[in-house]
Amino acid sequence: AKFIRDSDKRSSLLPDDDYAGNILTTRLSVSYPVTEQLRLTLGGQIEAWPPGGVIVARNAVLTPRDLVLTWIRHLVLCVFHGGEAQVISCCIGADRLVCLKAPSDARARLSELLGHYGEGLCRVLPFFPASSLAYAQAVLAQGKDPAAARLAARDKWLGFKGGEGEDPYNRLCFRDETPLNEEFAQLALGVFGPLLECLVDGGRA
Repeated sequence: AKFIRDSDKRSSLLPDDDYAGNILTTRLSVSYPVTEQLRLTLGGQIEAWPPGGVIVARNAVLTPRDLVLTWIRHLVLCVFHGGEAQVISCCIGADRLVCLKAPSDARARLSELLGHYGEGLCRVLPFFPASSLAYAQAVLAQGKDPAAARLAARDKWLGFKGGEGEDPYNRLCFRDETPLNEEFAQLALGVFGPLLECLVDGGRA
């Protein structure tokens, strides 16, 4: 964290060096109707630094999976505050600092993610963190058309040293298929689009 504080212009968003003694633990439970037959209850506790925000840190290069996990916790905290607090959360890695501001529709965004989760309990969804982020960035940040964006996603799927397509679980689910289809594209934009919109100071995901 000290390296990032010294080198990153967004370091002012981080709490003081002694923030560990000021961490607040928030217990919450939120229930969402996903369908008429399915209602999911999200419960647990989140550690946040005052006045509000989640900090996720790991001594490694940040991955798209880290960003998704931070985004989910960030949304939960935003919903808990009811949109009244200025919640800014940070994901800290060995390579960069990613900070997220509160969306105006946190409850709706969290509800969408829970909907995907509920559907994923019933069937395999074509969502792959690295490939999906590459697609969303290509479309939303770089202005590429869907065909070019799929090529960017395909690079992550195939990979030079073991892409997501080499994951044994993905290979089992999709066999020889490359599942970068229209549903993949919609899921990528639906999950990562709101996250990219909430990056602080135009930071990179």
